[in-house]
Amino acid sequence: MIDAPTRDRAATVQLAQLLFRIFIYVTDTDKEVTPYEVQRFNRLIEDPRWTHSEQLRGALEQVREDYTSLWTEYEAKTLGVELESISRDLESAWFKQGGTGGELRQSLRDFVQKIGQTGSPALARLGIVGAAVSKTAARARIEGLLALDGGHGGAGGTSLPAPEPAPATAASSLWPASSLAFADPHLWRGGRTRVRCANVTAETADVKTYSFAAVPERIFYYKPGQFLTIELQIDGKTVRRSYTISSSPTRPHLLTITVKRVPGGLVSNWLYENMVEGAECYVSGPAGDFTCLNHPAPKLLLLSGGSGVTPMMSMLRWLSDTMSQADVVFINNVRTPADIIFERELQIISARLGSMLTLAVVPGLLTSGQSWNGLAGPLGDHMLQTFAPDFLEREVFVCGPAGYMDMVQNMLQQLGFPMTHFHQESFVMGPGPAGVAPTPPHAPPVSVAIKTSPPVAKPVAAPDLSVPAPRRKAGAAPSVVFGNTGQVISCSPEETILDAAERHGIALPSLCRSGLCGTCRVRRTTGKITMDDQKALAATDIDEGWVLACVAHAHDRVVLEV
Repeated sequence: MIDAPTRDRAATVQLAQLLFRIFIYVTDTDKEVTPYEVQRFNRLIEDPRWTHSEQLRGALEQVREDYTSLWTEYEAKTLGVELESISRDLESAWFKQGGTGGELRQSLRDFVQKIGQTGSPALARLGIVGAAVSKTAARARIEGLLALDGGHGGAGGTSLPAPEPAPATAASSLWPASSLAFADPHLWRGGRTRVRCANVTAETADVKTYSFAAVPERIFYYKPGQFLTIELQIDGKTVRRSYTISSSPTRPHLLTITVKRVPGGLVSNWLYENMVEGAECYVSGPAGDFTCLNHPAPKLLLLSGGSGVTPMMSMLRWLSDTMSQADVVFINNVRTPADIIFERELQIISARLGSMLTLAVVPGLLTSGQSWNGLAGPLGDHMLQTFAPDFLEREVFVCGPAGYMDMVQNMLQQLGFPMTHFHQESFVMGPGPAGVAPTPPHAPPVSVAIKTSPPVAKPVAAPDLSVPAPRRKAGAAPSVVFGNTGQVISCSPEETILDAAERHGIALPSLCRSGLCGTCRVRRTTGKITMDDQKALAATDIDEGWVLACVAHAHDRVVLEV
């Protein structure tokens, strides 16, 4: 009798061989396996965190041990990689005894999806990678064998019995979200909402995705590409920052933000070091009109730099989940290959949308020792016309560091693009310490082809409607008086009224903190203020004394109606 450890070891070896054979069958159908596909396969076996299956993790470790010998057996044609051979193993006794058949099949389906993108989409667009159609067909055949009902293409395929539906009471207990309806009062349409962190995912070495569920449970409703404002208690003070929602409204039970840790970033560093599953905070929103839903078009061009990928990911997830028929070109400029955010999911979405999506992930820098199988370098008109030769016909969405967005805007203008079809995400996160300019949300910048100096916003002076008070002395320190309470706070000309108020423990309504949404609008009755660049107030609003606290600076004694 074979003892259990020996039997388990044999099952692991067989499963490892099966993983390798499936990879070969999908990617090398026409003897066209590419270095890009081998590189992706190596990443999957070197970092098994993408699967929760202990069986699969053990098999991936075995693949690493047997890597050279597996390739040798394949080259010697002693390793069966035919569909019939793979099908027999999937229906064999050892496969079913290795664990619940459905569970292992699902784990293998995840594996197939991750290896399933047929080569570099960027190179495929140029016609450098062939055999895409036959590889897609091969993947579909394997997925058919791995269908939870046993599939229809496998020899000897059997159907697994459908699970009994759980009682409603059990579902409500195990999964509270299952009882939510897409209607009030369970539908979140904005406002300040308490949330609990449900998951934290490391995307790169300095980027994490934070997933939040509403407390009590609600279904989130927003447009793909919009942003929210998160409210945190840091060192005893209330701090608010705005971040793009990276999730899609088609997956409404969780709301996610994806944040890059930046040097000196108060909130980004706090989130990176302190936000864990179970932690609670508040979010407000949604806000912003940077969304494809507001500008429907049959052809889209998405351009992102660095972590400017987040609104693009929200829109891509929405387009993929709804199987949109829009023709999409997405050029994702990153700093280095190690800085690709959502790398694996982008590959999956590209495979799912097929010819409807041209995906080009382009690093600006390649350091010594880094392997990269695609194009690299800064974005310029040649690269733009290579991937989107019909860019003049597309609705363009741009997000990234300020310099990147300025470069793209200038480049498109020079190429004669109709700028009425140009849209860019322009909100910035809240400022740091007093006297420090607001930090763009997508730093550090990636390499660009055209060097431009971002325009300097000129302060817009609000008219002084007051009659100078006799007691006010020239050169007196600025201050703000809140007319509803009479409370007076000191401030400096360098800090915004919103920052000064928060420094004194006064909470004013706010969202974007960059003069876009108008949430912090207050009326000034007396005093001199200047405002940084803002887009929420009309000239008539300013004439009537309205100011935006998030971009307004007091220069003497200012009285606000709050």
